[in-house]
Amino acid sequence: MDVSGFQVLYSQVSQVSWIFVMHPDIALNFKPKSQLVKTTYMNLLLKLIEKLDKPPHSFSETELSNTRTELVDLTETGFKLDWLKEKLDEITLERKKTADASRIQELEQHNKNLIAELNKEKIKSATSAAKVLWLEQTVSTLKTKMNKKPKLNP
Repeated sequence: MDVSGFQVLYSQVSQVSWIFVMHPDIALNFKPKSQLVKTTYMNLLLKLIEKLDKPPHSFSETELSNTRTELVDLTETGFKLDWLKEKLDEITLERKKTADASRIQELEQHNKNLIAELNKEKIKSATSAAKVLWLEQTVSTLKTKMNKKPKLNP
């Protein structure tokens, strides 16, 4: 079926019609004239829109990069896709916030582990210091006792 000069499947008519209603100038500068090429690009656009409907956390860095490349490619053919660029920028920012929050949690957990390890070492150190003090006192006591004993003359 034809929707604004693009041949689309019947299952795609409502989505493509919605795109042209919401963004009437989307294809004003679209360059390709071949119907096959136009259909291919429309399918790529529909897949890109579907991809951008996924939650931000589901994207990997590679997927975000590939999606940005696809968006640039479609824009270079003449599609006006500022609205999708904004959506991709929001997803990228949200994903970065999520990644940053995860990294902060990792660092906080690592910090807690280091503090726990430090406390264990402090306890060991305090225990060792107490043993050294006890040994010093024992040696001092023994020296005092030895000095108090009468010396035997040969």
